[in-house]
Amino acid sequence: MFRTNDRVTRSPDPEAIFSETGSIASKTGSIAPKTEPSAGSTDHIHTKEAAAKSPASGQADEIPFTVDEVYAVARTMNLDESDNLALGNDTLLALDRLFLNGAKTLSEQDLQNLRELIQAGLPGETGQKAAKVATDYYNYLAAQSQLMATHRPKEGSANRLSGEQLYRELRQLQTMHMGEEVADQLFRTADAQFAYMTQALRLQTNTDLTQAQKLDEAQKLGEALQEASIGVADWPQRRDRFQVEKRLIVEAALPKSEKRAQVQALLKRHFRPYELEHIKHLQLDNL
Repeated sequence: MFRTNDRVTRSPDPEAIFSETGSIASKTGSIAPKTEPSAGSTDHIHTKEAAAKSPASGQADEIPFTVDEVYAVARTMNLDESDNLALGNDTLLALDRLFLNGAKTLSEQDLQNLRELIQAGLPGETGQKAAKVATDYYNYLAAQSQLMATHRPKEGSANRLSGEQLYRELRQLQTMHMGEEVADQLFRTADAQFAYMTQALRLQTNTDLTQAQKLDEAQKLGEALQEASIGVADWPQRRDRFQVEKRLIVEAALPKSEKRAQVQALLKRHFRPYELEHIKHLQLDNL
């Protein structure tokens, strides 16, 4: 399963994948990323020795991607307490960078090496799921290229697909190659952006609404897009629950320093570490 829920999650530290793969970095010219240790538990990550024993670590000449690129993908695949993967737009962007938006051609051996690198740093079934997401996405990009080539409009052709028709076909491809649940998570933000654009266009050309009504509807569309782009499951409900509890703290007869500490703790109870990264610009901890 690939599902988010309200349980506290642990963010994996995929640097374990690359701890003994210096030969890969030397071949690609990249430098293994330097990051702060994960704040969460890392007991689900394999050891350096496990990564070193990965077959992929001995096949540096055959790996057409850098340590940093694989690391960037793995670090977006967060885990909950049941080791379910929680994916989002950051995963999608990292996969696009890894595969150069479909411009990079990989052999079956390349894909196997990629799977082994990911599984070297993530345990058992979780590593298999994460590796499958990556390789399934690569296969989707190949199918997407074929679809776009098929529907590339020819001069004078009257059979050009509309933007909505093409997007629906792409969405079917995504589900076909990655499954509905994974595709919904990866493309949640893209879906919201496309829905906003199409609905905004319809709103603009709607002659049944007054200008004031159009402005009101446009504001609602913007709010819906913002909520869908946050990258936090059930964002409106969880935000509202947090705000209710925060108000009780703010209105309590406590020193300001104690209020601030309690609000920080409240944030960590309501949102996972990687979710806090997505919403830090909202400054929910302000008193």
